[in-house]
Amino acid sequence: MFYDIFVSLCREKGIKPTPLAHELGINAASVSYWKRSGSTPKQEILNKIADYFGVSVDFLLGKTYIRDRNTPENKTITDEDIKFALFHGADDITDEMYEEVKRYARYIKDHRNEDE
Repeated sequence: MFYDIFVSLCREKGIKPTPLAHELGINAASVSYWKRSGSTPKQEILNKIADYFGVSVDFLLGKTYIRDRNTPENKTITDEDIKFALFHGADDITDEMYEEVKRYARYIKDHRNEDE
């Protein structure tokens, strides 16, 4: 999960993961290790990465969909926030795919209400 979010944030900034690691003073081999093992970096490294992207560590770890660490919890959630949460930042999500997810969610909600 961490690696996918990290790569997605790198893409948004137009930087590749390994050069970014170098820029942040992180061993470039660590990036390969995160990808291969699915592990997460130590807290100090997570903090550096979060600071660079302006996101919370919880966002990097996939524990929250709210990107801005300084945003209050009652922030309005955008469609982009939801897409990121559902699809882990995949770049190829179309509006049609997102609409299909929303239709399915409405279907589930409507049928749950009928059962109660």
